[in-house]
Amino acid sequence: HCTQPSRPLYLFFGCRFLAKDFYYADEWRVIGSQLTVFAKGSRDSDQSRLYLADIVREQTVLFCTLLNNPDATFYVAGNSKLPASIK
Repeated sequence: HCTQPSRPLYLFFGCRFLAKDFYYADEWRVIGSQLTVFAKGSRDSDQSRLYLADIVREQTVLFCTLLNNPDATFYVAGNSKLPASIK
């Protein structure tokens, strides 16, 4: 049994295919309304690819607000190109 978090949580998640690579998607939903998930599969569309950096760009105001919050905690994981694209 999980306890509800005391503050809003945001998950920015990118992968190749959401259906194959978005591990624990059902578990993320259990956290409830306090977790907002921004997820993209870069190869889920036949059109242009969308990456984690694109999600961050789409959510610039929220992301900058979180960056300026001293109580916010960030974990960034991915391939070796991820830090440069997020920066």
